[in-house]
Amino acid sequence: TRPAHHHAGIFVTDTTRSLISISGEDRTTFLQGLLCQDVATQTEGTIRYGFLLNPKARILFDSWIAARPEEYLLSPTGPSEEEFIGHLKKYLFFRTKAKIASLTSSYRSLTLVGREAPALATPLFSSEPGNDGFRTLAEGGVAFMRPHQFAFDRETGPWIDLWIPQGTFDKISSALSDRVLASGGMRLDSQGME
Repeated sequence: TRPAHHHAGIFVTDTTRSLISISGEDRTTFLQGLLCQDVATQTEGTIRYGFLLNPKARILFDSWIAARPEEYLLSPTGPSEEEFIGHLKKYLFFRTKAKIASLTSSYRSLTLVGREAPALATPLFSSEPGNDGFRTLAEGGVAFMRPHQFAFDRETGPWIDLWIPQGTFDKISSALSDRVLASGGMRLDSQGME
């Protein structure tokens, strides 16, 4: 693992990670039929990781799934947002009361990694009580707090993806970057995230 994964690192991407909302009365049954993750038992404020499979059980897409009171937020890691949404829409039948909407253009994303990441991100969180893995941000936006890819290494902290509204991104990301550097952390590029 990289030194940043043991302490703190911030990665500001050139492109925003996809963030897709699934809302409506049938949102749970709609997703339950598409994902190999049991979203029907997922409680509000939690995140899970799941796959969208083809009929032969081959993985087409993978995504983090956050349960909110009136919607699910999906953050796919696959090829393109358009392909992901297109795949979902193939199964959105006429009577299904679910809506698919991309939220990506409203936000810019960044990622915090390392043991100090939760302490560095906490000032950004709203006062709403947080559950396991999902938090809203005080100035708008959301955070997915997920296990790091090196989660079995106790020295390594979590991975926190933040979606910050476009209008406040520069101010918030600059202040957060300063806090990371002041705490002994580092700025990361895409290779530093590996």
